[in-house]
Amino acid sequence: MSPDPHPAGASGDALLHRLLGRARDLGFLGAAPIAEQIAHSRALVGAVGANDRVLDLGSGGGLPGLVVAADQPSATVVLLDAMSRRTVVLADAAEELNAVGTHLTVITARAEEAGRDPEMRGRFDLVLARSFGPPAVVAECAAPFLRRGG
Repeated sequence: MSPDPHPAGASGDALLHRLLGRARDLGFLGAAPIAEQIAHSRALVGAVGANDRVLDLGSGGGLPGLVVAADQPSATVVLLDAMSRRTVVLADAAEELNAVGTHLTVITARAEEAGRDPEMRGRFDLVLARSFGPPAVVAECAAPFLRRGG
């Protein structure tokens, strides 16, 4: 039997439900059931390598970034959003998830500006986005963050 990839098994799922429920209550996530939103995000986890650096572009309520961080705790995940109201909530969630072994950071910045920051530019293996914008806009904003081959 393979080990459960989720932090602390069922209690990890309870933690994700609670964190994402808070984000939904604040209007940062849609009305779809949290379990469905987690399942949708988990479809991306297979693309994340064990030690990858991952950026969640326009994190909003934390999807898919919080789920990816919880399910692939050896990856380094950065949640990027321009709205401090959201990043305050995300930082609280990151603190709780980091307590169970994730490597999760939250940054408040516009993608266009952060992509020019030498600390962020070309540093990520993978960029994820959910509801960020049309595909062409996502690609344009994501490209500066990707390392060569990312």
